Amino acid sequence: MHNLGIVVVAAGQSRRMGFDKIWAELDGVPVLGWSLRSLASCPHEHMVVVVSSAQMEPARELVRAMGLSVTVVRGGAR
Repeated sequence: MHNLGIVVVAAGQSRRMGFDKIWAELDGVPVLGWSLRSLASCPHEHMVVVVSSAQMEPARELVRAMGLSVTVVRGGAR
């Protein structure tokens, strides 16, 4: 039994970047998708991704489209 839980913290505002870098595409897949796919291949019990309020639905859609079992939660103000 694996007792590993994974939390991907992706709720930043990307102020220095000028756009939300988790959605920058690499070979047609958003950076967040590459991260989730890589981590999903590790033995774990549960994975959570923390995103901003504005990114909740896009993140849920990405998780569904990739066929991953990941819980999407809203991050705090900071």
